[in-house]
Amino acid sequence: MLNYFLNQFINNNKSIISDLFFGTFSTKITCLNCQTQKYNYEIFSNLIFPLDEVNEYKKSKIMLKNNLDIVTINDCFEFNQRIQILSGEDAITCNICKTNSSNNYSSFIYTAPEILILIFEVNEKSNIKLEYNLDLNLYNNIIRRETGYKFNLIGVVSKVKESGVNECFIAYYRSQKDNCWYKYDNDIISKNIDFKKEIIDSGIPSILFYEKSA
Repeated sequence: MLNYFLNQFINNNKSIISDLFFGTFSTKITCLNCQTQKYNYEIFSNLIFPLDEVNEYKKSKIMLKNNLDIVTINDCFEFNQRIQILSGEDAITCNICKTNSSNNYSSFIYTAPEILILIFEVNEKSNIKLEYNLDLNLYNNIIRRETGYKFNLIGVVSKVKESGVNECFIAYYRSQKDNCWYKYDNDIISKNIDFKKEIIDSGIPSILFYEKSA
């Protein structure tokens, strides 16, 4: 169950914004000395994925001859849920055995927000390409699945280069009124764009916005 302080935070900050954008993480810390497990809960409003690190993690797990620089959304969530070893200054003192030995640390989404914001960081010299779809199924990534785990893509922000030099951001939004995609490039708005060619196949997005489906 959510701990007292988390419930207090949610109740004190409850609003339309918190209902839409606040989710919770469940983190598990295992003391490697006595095997005691401790669970904590944290609030989040977005998830940040360092694609270079995700790609290296993927390479270390599966030796692929091809597509080494292609990362999927599932790869990103698997990277976030990986078991990390906390040792030295990063180790957490165990409440039971009182030692400051190494810990295993892992993190899962406990509850997801109505609007899930995914932010991607990548080195400009990297050749990594992100694969993503219009729909997102997080059945294996959310603990409280009854709160909803299926999402639909409603917005994209991409960083592009103008004239090969200057960088700018272009936003894409799917309207609920007509289910069409709109492109916002400064003061120019375009409708009925080729979504797959212009957005999905164009490269790495900076931000993806997913809305929880009914």
